[in-house]
Amino acid sequence: MFKQEKGITLVALVITIIVLLILAGVSISLVMGDNGVLSQANNAVNSTELASVKDEVSMAMTTVQTNYYATYGNTTGRSSIVNELKNSTKMSKEFPNASKVDVFINAAGDDAQIQYTHTNGNKYVVDLKPTTESVTVEKVEAATAFTNPSGFTKTTLK
Repeated sequence: MFKQEKGITLVALVITIIVLLILAGVSISLVMGDNGVLSQANNAVNSTELASVKDEVSMAMTTVQTNYYATYGNTTGRSSIVNELKNSTKMSKEFPNASKVDVFINAAGDDAQIQYTHTNGNKYVVDLKPTTESVTVEKVEAATAFTNPSGFTKTTLK
């Protein structure tokens, strides 16, 4: 009669371990790789915060325009809008998620920049374009450090 074998062979055990190691390696690379779940989550957090800063600055610029039209009507132009931007009493409350906000405006009043420090410590530079009728948010970028643009006057809002 034939002898019945019980249990698994050493070859089957080694093959099972190799398959499990391959699956573990693939799983780890999907989670921790350059295009993994963790890096995609970090990118999503960063872009969400960037969009949040842009929305907050856009809302503040809407307030600038509203204050401008309420005060001056539709007659005086860019200089009044720029003065509203520099009014720290009115503008400081428009940035609730910021720990520090500096506004830089060039002499002609046709370029402006906001250097925005979020309450979590992240820094952003927002380029603005004041016109005779509005203030447009041109660009929002994350920054590691701030530099004072030459030829611009600085107003600290917060």
